[in-house]
Amino acid sequence: MPRSPAPALGLLMFLAAGALPAQTLEPTGTVLRLGFGGNKMDFTCSECGIDAQTGISAFAAVSRPISGRLTAGIEVTFADAGFETNGPEERHAKLLAPMATAGLAGGSRLPIWGTLGLGWVWYSGIGPTSNGPALSLRAGYDLVIGALGFVTPYAGYVTMVAHDGPEVAIRPSDPSVPPSQVERTRVASFQLGLALTPRL
Repeated sequence: MPRSPAPALGLLMFLAAGALPAQTLEPTGTVLRLGFGGNKMDFTCSECGIDAQTGISAFAAVSRPISGRLTAGIEVTFADAGFETNGPEERHAKLLAPMATAGLAGGSRLPIWGTLGLGWVWYSGIGPTSNGPALSLRAGYDLVIGALGFVTPYAGYVTMVAHDGPEVAIRPSDPSVPPSQVERTRVASFQLGLALTPRL
């Protein structure tokens, strides 16, 4: 069988990176981040009876420094999670959230950054489609990868503001009893993943 070229390519990239001049240890100027990872989606209400489920998430963000370590920008987050239902197939809950962000960046010795976002979220999947104001938090640590840019482990959180999300039936513990009431919920998504930050 042919041998995998991955080890040789990895060694070549390592040697090429070592031959390049020293690079800055943090992104500067306009910063683009493209992230992908896991997602744990949940519905918040008094007795929803719906457990948080895992899925996938992705985000894209652009920011610029505005004063010292302060930054301003925009981001868009997508998240998806499959929830068990009484039918033969899972129902997937999805959210899409564009945000305006304000952030704080660390320094070259501690390349940590964080952002706070305010925007809007569109939701569909369980209960009727809905939308409303939303908040986001995101933080990461930039690791330089030579001339290619940076790779960033990150954590993120997106939530609707107030209980203005989809209607979810409250199911009693006895499965033979029909749902007792319908309650508005707040959808939230906790995310972990890796982002690529190319040098622009």
